[in-house]
Amino acid sequence: MTRVVIVGAGKGGRALLEMFMGDATVSILGVADVNPWAPGIELARRLNITVTTDFRQLVTDPNADLIIDVTGNPEVHRTIQRLKPPTAEVMGGVSAKFMWDLLEERKRTEELEDRYALMLRELQTQAEGELIVGQNPKMREVAELVARVAPTPTTVLLRGESGTGKELVARAIHKHSHLRDKPLITVNCTALTPALMESELFGHKRGAFIGAATDKVGLFEKADGGTVFLDEVGDM
Repeated sequence: MTRVVIVGAGKGGRALLEMFMGDATVSILGVADVNPWAPGIELARRLNITVTTDFRQLVTDPNADLIIDVTGNPEVHRTIQRLKPPTAEVMGGVSAKFMWDLLEERKRTEELEDRYALMLRELQTQAEGELIVGQNPKMREVAELVARVAPTPTTVLLRGESGTGKELVARAIHKHSHLRDKPLITVNCTALTPALMESELFGHKRGAFIGAATDKVGLFEKADGGTVFLDEVGDM
């Protein structure tokens, strides 16, 4: 078991503590920060881990195997190097930043996995043949792609035969995008004749052409900053 001391209990220190909480191979000997109410200090208290505002009390512990310095303070780092037990390793500076970057990447990955799991559940409950959707590796790939693309401000092309669930996927993308509170307008492109296309999509003013008795709001305007799904756009 690796016995660890964490010096610096701000955002980075707390994240380290959270990462080590579920690791049976790591034992946290203590957490130090000059701020007695730092996020990592408060979490350590709840976990009954030794806390202090004087890091010197912890870094001299002969049982320490690893001391992680996330203060970013060169003077603190030099003091740790001077006071540490001969067998203890010190991680700080570039190494500590690397670990922090790994934590951030791990967090992003976990968030993506959560979105993927939620998306897969929604596809399972909304689509016909629920068991087929849940067990089909290809549908799992679709759910993962939806989770990746939904948060991004990009145009998406959905390809597939009629009846394969393109509209279902479009709705899932919209629901999990930053436009979720805006309208989702579905346009059946197969029903748009060349004569009607401009009027349906962009609207028209009264008297713009014969038969235009009133103003008409186009489907793009109805979307009002939301999402437009052009179903069977290849038929236009």
